Amino acid sequence: MDNWKLRLHTLLKTGDQVEKLLVKNPNVSDELANSAIKLISFAAINDPEFLLQEILMSANHNMSMISLAILICHAPDKFIDRVTTKDLIHDVLIHRDPEQLLEIVEYFKSKVFSKGFGSRPQKMIRRAMEHWSAQTLQRYIDLYTRSLYSLLRLVHPRYKNEKGKMIQRLLS
Repeated sequence: MDNWKLRLHTLLKTGDQVEKLLVKNPNVSDELANSAIKLISFAAINDPEFLLQEILMSANHNMSMISLAILICHAPDKFIDRVTTKDLIHDVLIHRDPEQLLEIVEYFKSKVFSKGFGSRPQKMIRRAMEHWSAQTLQRYIDLYTRSLYSLLRLVHPRYKNEKGKMIQRLLS
């Protein structure tokens, strides 16, 4: 395994520890954050398939959402436009709660990774939200009302039937 791949693997596996270090020692945060972003960006450009595999394997770690945002921003269009890639990204996003999805939307909106919240990332997040079951949506309404409300205003998912009525009640 290449040196950068090993560093990336370690970063995504130990992302929680890196995040704790950043919070405890703010003097190190900019340097660590910049080197992490550069490494993930390098992977997205040079080997997006490897980065996506690492994201899938570390989907429960905090660094996976940052990595996914960077992947969507920096990977070649040809890679992102593949149906299999879209399906794998969907598999990561559909299991995220509204707060986590709102986090990735904020990364896009801030343009911190160079691209904004254009139609491609918006459609990816909308697709994940639209595929939540009615039970999952109700649980998110109960637990994450504010985050879900913000997401609804930013992403504009198209709900119908029972889920549409649930959203109408939330928005009114």
